[in-house]
Amino acid sequence: MDAWLDACEAPEVQRILLTDGPSVLGWMRWRELCQPYVLALIEGALIQGIADGDVIDLPTRPLAHALISVADEAAMYVASAADRDLARREMTTVIERTLSAFMAG
Repeated sequence: MDAWLDACEAPEVQRILLTDGPSVLGWMRWRELCQPYVLALIEGALIQGIADGDVIDLPTRPLAHALISVADEAAMYVASAADRDLARREMTTVIERTLSAFMAG
């Protein structure tokens, strides 16, 4: 999540990945292009985490979709904040707490 938020600090990344890409191509086409990569990456990490006993056993596809939405909304929140440093710190705390809910043990 930190790497994603770091990348989204660049205005061109915000514009292409968060704003223009989905609106120009349309949401469904954008999802078709991203799912084989982003969704598969997150889902694979969750499957491995479950197998290793680090992540609680939940359906991985819906959880991966939920985490993608968290990542995108977090990036938009930080990018549009008047105080980006404060927004980043607050969002990092929220994300850490959210992700800890899925950790086993």
